[in-house]
Amino acid sequence: MAMRTLALLSIAAAVSIAHGQKLKPAPATAVAQSPDLLPDEQIQQVLNRLTFGPRSEDAAKVRAMGVEKWIDAQLHPERISDSRIDSLMSKYAVYSMSMGDVIRDYGVVQQL
Repeated sequence: MAMRTLALLSIAAAVSIAHGQKLKPAPATAVAQSPDLLPDEQIQQVLNRLTFGPRSEDAAKVRAMGVEKWIDAQLHPERISDSRIDSLMSKYAVYSMSMGDVIRDYGVVQQL
Protein backbone atom coordinates (compact mmCIF):
# COMPACT_ATOMS: atom_id res chain seq x y z
CA MET A 1 0.00 0.00 0.00
CA ALA A 2 2.73 2.47 0.97
CA MET A 3 4.74 1.71 -2.17
CA ARG A 4 1.66 2.21 -4.33
CA THR A 5 1.00 5.57 -2.67
CA LEU A 6 4.61 6.68 -3.20
CA ALA A 7 4.47 5.61 -6.85
CA LEU A 8 1.25 7.56 -7.41
CA LEU A 9 2.69 10.64 -5.72
CA SER A 10 5.80 10.41 -7.90
CA ILE A 11 3.71 10.17 -11.06
CA ALA A 12 1.53 13.08 -9.95
CA ALA A 13 4.62 15.17 -9.25
CA ALA A 14 6.13 14.40 -12.65
CA VAL A 15 2.89 15.28 -14.44
CA SER A 16 2.51 18.52 -12.46
CA ILE A 17 6.07 19.56 -13.19
CA ALA A 18 5.66 18.74 -16.87
CA HIS A 19 2.61 21.02 -16.99
CA GLY A 20 4.39 23.81 -15.13
CA GLN A 21 2.28 23.55 -11.98
CA LYS A 22 3.78 24.23 -8.59
CA LEU A 23 3.56 21.43 -6.08
CA LYS A 24 2.39 21.94 -2.53
CA PRO A 25 4.72 20.22 -0.08
CA ALA A 26 3.22 17.16 1.55
CA PRO A 27 2.81 17.38 5.30
CA ALA A 28 5.48 15.56 7.28
CA THR A 29 2.79 13.43 8.91
CA ALA A 30 2.27 11.57 5.63
CA VAL A 31 5.60 9.80 6.15
CA ALA A 32 4.97 8.85 9.75
CA GLN A 33 1.41 7.57 9.51
CA SER A 34 1.95 4.56 7.29
CA PRO A 35 -0.47 1.91 8.53
CA ASP A 36 1.77 -0.85 7.15
CA LEU A 37 4.68 -0.14 9.49
CA LEU A 38 5.12 -0.58 13.23
CA PRO A 39 6.45 2.46 15.14
CA ASP A 40 10.02 1.14 15.25
CA GLU A 41 9.84 0.32 11.54
CA GLN A 42 8.63 3.87 10.83
CA ILE A 43 11.59 5.26 12.76
CA GLN A 44 14.02 3.04 10.87
CA GLN A 45 12.46 3.98 7.53
CA VAL A 46 12.63 7.69 8.29
CA LEU A 47 16.26 7.44 9.41
CA ASN A 48 17.22 5.39 6.35
CA ARG A 49 15.59 7.83 3.97
CA LEU A 50 16.46 11.15 5.59
CA THR A 51 20.00 10.63 6.87
CA PHE A 52 23.33 9.58 5.46
CA GLY A 53 23.10 6.50 7.64
CA PRO A 54 21.67 6.49 11.14
CA ARG A 55 23.94 6.34 14.16
CA SER A 56 23.08 4.02 17.03
CA GLU A 57 21.62 6.83 19.16
CA ASP A 58 19.46 8.32 16.38
CA ALA A 59 16.57 5.87 16.77
CA ALA A 60 16.23 6.71 20.47
CA LYS A 61 16.26 10.43 19.65
CA VAL A 62 13.53 10.06 17.02
CA ARG A 63 11.51 7.86 19.38
CA ALA A 64 11.77 10.49 22.14
CA MET A 65 10.91 13.42 19.85
CA GLY A 66 8.34 11.68 17.70
CA VAL A 67 8.73 11.11 13.97
CA GLU A 68 6.84 14.24 12.89
CA LYS A 69 8.81 16.57 15.19
CA TRP A 70 12.11 15.00 14.14
CA ILE A 71 11.30 15.46 10.44
CA ASP A 72 10.27 19.06 11.10
CA ALA A 73 13.59 19.69 12.87
CA GLN A 74 15.48 18.27 9.88
CA LEU A 75 13.58 20.56 7.54
CA HIS A 76 14.52 23.60 9.67
CA PRO A 77 18.21 23.16 10.54
CA GLU A 78 18.43 26.74 11.77
CA ARG A 79 16.45 25.60 14.83
CA ILE A 80 18.99 22.90 15.73
CA SER A 81 21.50 24.03 18.34
CA ASP A 82 25.12 24.08 17.14
CA SER A 83 26.59 24.81 20.58
CA ARG A 84 28.47 21.49 20.81
CA ILE A 85 30.08 21.93 17.40
CA ASP A 86 30.81 25.62 18.08
CA SER A 87 32.57 24.62 21.31
CA LEU A 88 34.61 21.99 19.47
CA MET A 89 35.55 24.36 16.64
CA SER A 90 36.69 27.07 19.07
CA LYS A 91 39.57 24.76 20.08
CA TYR A 92 41.11 25.09 16.60
CA ALA A 93 42.59 28.45 15.62
CA VAL A 94 42.21 27.77 11.91
CA TYR A 95 38.43 28.25 12.13
CA SER A 96 38.85 31.84 13.32
CA MET A 97 41.43 32.74 10.66
CA SER A 98 40.65 34.63 7.47
CA MET A 99 40.80 32.72 4.21
CA GLY A 100 43.82 34.77 3.12
CA ASP A 101 45.74 33.78 6.26
CA VAL A 102 44.85 30.12 5.79
CA ILE A 103 46.10 30.19 2.19
CA ARG A 104 49.28 32.00 3.19
CA ASP A 105 50.03 29.53 6.01
CA TYR A 106 49.28 26.57 3.75
CA GLY A 107 51.77 27.91 1.20
CA VAL A 108 54.43 28.31 3.89
CA VAL A 109 53.88 24.74 5.11
CA GLN A 110 54.05 23.40 1.55
CA GLN A 111 57.39 25.20 0.99
CA LEU A 112 58.86 23.72 4.15
